Amino acid sequence: MADATQAGTVVPSPRIPKVIGILNIVFASGLILGALCMAGYAAMLPMIGKAMEDVQKKADLEVEKRKQADLKAVEEEAKTATTDDEKQALEARRREIEARPRTQVAPGMDFNKMGMNDPKLKFYGWADALSAVVLNVAMLASGIGLVRRRRWGISLGIGTALAKIVRLVVLYSFFALAVVPTLAQNMGKFVGEMIVQQQLALGKPAPPGFDPQMMTRAYSIMYTIGAVAMIVFGSIYPAVSLWLLSRPGARAACDESKLPKGQELNETW
Repeated sequence: MADATQAGTVVPSPRIPKVIGILNIVFASGLILGALCMAGYAAMLPMIGKAMEDVQKKADLEVEKRKQADLKAVEEEAKTATTDDEKQALEARRREIEARPRTQVAPGMDFNKMGMNDPKLKFYGWADALSAVVLNVAMLASGIGLVRRRRWGISLGIGTALAKIVRLVVLYSFFALAVVPTLAQNMGKFVGEMIVQQQLALGKPAPPGFDPQMMTRAYSIMYTIGAVAMIVFGSIYPAVSLWLLSRPGARAACDESKLPKGQELNETW
């Protein structure tokens, strides 16, 4: 695929646009399908949260019914208790019944506590989704143009690759600098409270040395590393395709005016 010149004329390299075109079509199709799946999942989250709340309410009602039945049984036994030991045992049993924790069917999905309603996070989510759809459709179109070795396919492929790199840098820098601090704080607090509640439900104290701020720091580090990784690894293919499509041989392969006499764009590799 190396470019060559002969008598000052660039020798076309048709493999470059065709390979990049096929990859663009495959990657763009997969990314668009993944975006649709993520959109469906995001749309279902509120319904899932509501369903879990209903299940939790039913479980709480059952626990309350059992508690009241057990307390009534203790009251009936207390009427016939004659010794102090029996009365003390029944009183201890009554206190134990009243102190029973609620049954946690599944971790609650409180979007407010998790920070999912933060305006900056919503802005990031919409910007991410809309820009991804636009650029992936452009990537798919450029792939078709490159496979057909059209001049507009080269231009669109280069523009899309460059736009994808800029999008990754701008979008995930905003996420790391503006969204992560608040999101990590909310998620750390939410998960920390959930851990403490689970321990109390088991009749145990909080884990020794447990610091809720530790969860905030962990989430902050995790989200920041994730943002940096998205910029670095997400830019690899756009950078490679940008470099390859910018080569004179790739451009010449999609330009009839630069083809040797008698050669057509629809020729095979």
